Amino acid sequence: MTHDIRLIALDLDGTLLNEKGLLTSRSARALTCAHEQGIFIAAATGRAFCALPADVVALPAISYIITSNGTGIYQMPEEKRIYTNAMSRENLEQLLPLLDTFSCPIEAYIDGIAYASADYVGNPEAFHLPPRSCAYVQATRRPCPNMGQLIRSSSAPVEGISAVLTAPEARAALREAAGKIPDLYVTSSAPHFIEFAAGSASKESALRVLTQLLGITSAQVMAFGDAENDAEMLSFAGIGVAMGNAAEILKQIADMVTASNAEDGVAQTIEKLLKTL
Repeated sequence: MTHDIRLIALDLDGTLLNEKGLLTSRSARALTCAHEQGIFIAAATGRAFCALPADVVALPAISYIITSNGTGIYQMPEEKRIYTNAMSRENLEQLLPLLDTFSCPIEAYIDGIAYASADYVGNPEAFHLPPRSCAYVQATRRPCPNMGQLIRSSSAPVEGISAVLTAPEARAALREAAGKIPDLYVTSSAPHFIEFAAGSASKESALRVLTQLLGITSAQVMAFGDAENDAEMLSFAGIGVAMGNAAEILKQIADMVTASNAEDGVAQTIEKLLKTL
């Protein structure tokens, strides 16, 4: 591994964070060492800014955070938003009636804050989420009794919307129907989520903006991920790294596969990279 890597981009859940959703000391140390070698570190997540783990936000090695599947970029440690790619009114006017037909809980990421249907936040177990996801939802989502009204009336940018669907048939039907809406990005970071954003939004598009800002090329980027919403980012990067626990499709497009997030796969790869510098 003898590439001139200047930027490391990292998905969080299932990638940088371990199976318990924690940033390990080994991973934090690897990022710090890379930062000290002059490499920029950027987290790239589907999470809204308000839902980021405190230890990730507080880590001095992280210079940028890409949020909500590429709809925002924050400069750290200032927590200054330097890029926004919000959904258009046309997106919302077509998507919201479609979501109404599925009668499912929805989440909306508005100006860095995550809102969700009140019944879902109050009892996420009823929607068959795993225990850790239930705790995460209740800790990070602001309950709202009428999500459609909230979204339609928002004067702040709507970064993204997620539908919570546990039935595979319903997810497939929603994806097929949403795929007919022009200029709409559709992806998924977890089995029970279908996520929507502006058609030009993705982790890759935000990462492209960041490379231009930093004056570097895609060949100088190493990106890590585990899920569908990481695919474009891994393809864009000079070195795309799939986690050992990644979806099979991601492993097929990646340049390399590292150990799982439970085995500090990110740290293992960065440690090997730093030995070549």
